[in-house]
Parts: sequence; structure tokens; C-alpha cells
Amino acid sequence: MLTGNQQPDHSRISDFRRRHLGALAGLFVQVLKVCQKAGLVSLGHVALDGTKLRANASKHKAMSHERMLKSERQLEGEMRALLRKAELIDAQEDGQYGKGKRGDELPEELQRRSSRLEWIRKAKAELEAEAAAAKARQREEQAEVAEQEAAEAQASGDEQRSKRAARRARGVRKRADDAQKLAMEKAEASGLELSTVATPAESDALPMPARTLPTDAAGNPKPSAQRNFTDPDSHILKSGDGWIQGYNCQAAVDGDHQVIVAIGVSNQASDAVHLLPMLERIQANTGQQPDVFIADAG
Repeated sequence: MLTGNQQPDHSRISDFRRRHLGALAGLFVQVLKVCQKAGLVSLGHVALDGTKLRANASKHKAMSHERMLKSERQLEGEMRALLRKAELIDAQEDGQYGKGKRGDELPEELQRRSSRLEWIRKAKAELEAEAAAAKARQREEQAEVAEQEAAEAQASGDEQRSKRAARRARGVRKRADDAQKLAMEKAEASGLELSTVATPAESDALPMPARTLPTDAAGNPKPSAQRNFTDPDSHILKSGDGWIQGYNCQAAVDGDHQVIVAIGVSNQASDAVHLLPMLERIQANTGQQPDVFIADAG
């Protein structure tokens, strides 16, 4: 009815959705509320499951921090060799044709390497900024807990306990301040604002689980930490078809009429960690929790 019996291509529907994301944002909950009022959702039995969906990015466009460092050094060496070669050719051509008779644009081979090196450096800087920001948030949480414990120890009147707790709180606070300083330096080096270096989950009112980059104690990414050049938010995940670059998509469905009552997307591979966040979304969307909740053993 909406399309007058025409059959638009799936890409046309996708373009429509993308163009009107703002208007469609609240549509899911609005439709769900209508279904509730119509008696189509009882929340007697709700089932949860997840599926891995491919991102619009190739897994071959992902690179580990270790490989970024190696590729950066390799490309720098190749560029130096090409520049030396270009200088020799320029000198020969100056002798043959006269100085300044040819253009000074970079050779095509050097342009390719220069562009690739620029992309790798950008991705490496963003990966390091993301890792440092994650470590800074972790250190800040630890500092707040330690300071709370120190305040409780002081209030208890136990002088020895109070001194130990205060000493520990100072040490944890210093580590948090150092991690924050590193995060600011890495964010500045990457050209990103520190406030924008966040996982998709952290900008969500009802956050879904998100991958945590492996870092060392200082907040630098470990060699195995990866970033995709095309879609940095996506992650390498194991699916039924093998390894893919993608996302883990969750849906909770009411048993009466198969109405979807909650949805969520994350880049965390494990389904288990999605159970509580999805229950929170069911509560937020419907105002209540299911009587019976069904999920895979995993």
C-alpha cells in the first residue's frame, strides 16, 4: 500500500531509513506502546537471542597495533628509498634537460605509500587515544572508590586504618591523574576531543556492552589491539560463517504475538553479557519485566 505495489530495492529502503533517522528514532517504542494497548504484549514469556551481522567494512581492513607499528616503519623506509631514487632521477634529468624543466609532483608509487602511511598513522593515533581514554576512566573509578574508603576509614576513628586508606587513596589518585594526562596527550595527538573518545555504549542512555581494548598498565594499547580503518566501532566476531567484521545484534521477543520488545547492538562478541542490559531495555520500553525470561545456555 505504501509503495503502490512497487517493489523498491533494499538499498532504496536503507537510504530512506538513513535519511530519516531522526524522525524514526522514537518509532520503535511508539509502535511497541500501541501493541501493548492493543493487548498484543503480555510479557508472560519473553525470549532473548543474538546474531552476528556484518559491518559495512572488510575484516581485512582491520590492523593490530603491532602491525601498525611494523607497517609504519616499513613504509617510512620505502618512502626514504623512493625519495633517494627520485633525487637521483631528478639530478640525471637536470643534466639531460636542464634544471627546472620537469614538474615536481610526487611519483605515483610514492603517493600511494604516502597516503597509506597517513591512514595507518591516523588509525594508530586514534587507537592509542581510545585505549588511553578507557584506561583513564578505569583509573578514575578506582580513585573514587579508594577515596570513599579513605573517608569511611577516617570516620571510623581508627587512626592506623585511616592512614593506610589515605596513603592508598593518594597513590590511586596519582595513577588516575597520570592516566588522564596521557589520555589528553593521546587525544590531542589524534586530533580528537577527549570527550568524543568514547565507545558507542558510553554515549547511550541504556548502554550495551562494548569491547575493551587490551592495554598495558600505563594505558598504551597492547600489540593485539585492533582497529578497522573503514568502521572503527565494529569488531572481529565469530559467527556461524566464520570470523566477520561486524556487530552483535540482540532482540527480545514477547511470546504471545512475537512482538519485539527490546533491541540492542554492540561490538561485544559474548551473548552472556547482554542479558542484564536487555532486561533494562525491556523495563524502559514497556514499564515492566517479563514473568518468564528465556535465553540460550550461553
